[in-house]
Amino acid sequence: MRILLAIDGSTPSTAAVQALEARPWPVPTSVRLVSVVQYLYAPDTPLVPEAGLMGEGLESVYRQLEQNAHALLTPVAAELRARGFGVDTVVRVGDPRVEICEEARRWGADLIMVGSHGRTGLRRFLMGSVAQSVVRHAPCSVEVVRSPEAETHHAAAH
Repeated sequence: MRILLAIDGSTPSTAAVQALEARPWPVPTSVRLVSVVQYLYAPDTPLVPEAGLMGEGLESVYRQLEQNAHALLTPVAAELRARGFGVDTVVRVGDPRVEICEEARRWGADLIMVGSHGRTGLRRFLMGSVAQSVVRHAPCSVEVVRSPEAETHHAAAH
């Protein structure tokens, strides 16, 4: 079994890691951890030109964000290896909604696991839902894991 686990360091992605660890999986099961560094701007249209994030400055920011993403993946990979999983890691730069699905395609994933922030209404519309987009466009099955925090927020909203 090949499981693509998308993580970003948030509470929902931690819940996804815990959900993966809590279940028995067939042997061998390989896990690819993916973290996506999201574009800070649309190509040719900086969102914050006054911040001076152009050229070298912007590349430096992306290098740092990629290093942060690798640092996020390293302890999770070690934890999963200690539990007997074959693990590798990958960091992509782009739109997480696209990059997660593309990585699943490239790698031949059987399952994508992703956490959900549980946003609804206007917040979901404005911020978009990575989980919802992945469910719609994934080349394989998707498990969306909601954290207890998201469940509490969702219940309070209704």
